[in-house]
Amino acid sequence: MNPNHARGTAGPGKSTILIVEDNPDSRDAIRSLLEAYGFDVIEAENGEDGVRKALLHAPDLIVMDIMMPTMDGLSATRTLRGSTEFQQVPIIALTAMAGARSLAIEAGCDAYLPKPVEIVDFLDLIDQLLHS
Repeated sequence: MNPNHARGTAGPGKSTILIVEDNPDSRDAIRSLLEAYGFDVIEAENGEDGVRKALLHAPDLIVMDIMMPTMDGLSATRTLRGSTEFQQVPIIALTAMAGARSLAIEAGCDAYLPKPVEIVDFLDLIDQLLHS
């Protein structure tokens, strides 16, 4: 991916991405990467917090961990997809759980990436989903 292409989303009207991830180290790494490419980032620690912050902040894209306490990412995705405001917001599932791709897509995620995430694939997918 051309780094300048991702930066094209920065500036006036730049995209906001919600990261829903229970592991603080993973959340920090994703936030740092996305902020370095000019995105505004909102963080949530679990699915319940993610749903609440999505409704509050109306992000342009959501990065959703699947395995989390309180409310898992599949339940959070189903909850968001039940709201008209979030039927078109892209959701990327991230997980180390084997066989999660079909579960994530069935729950309403637009895409799935296994952990550990390949940075170039991740940025390309975000760019594709935000500009399709």
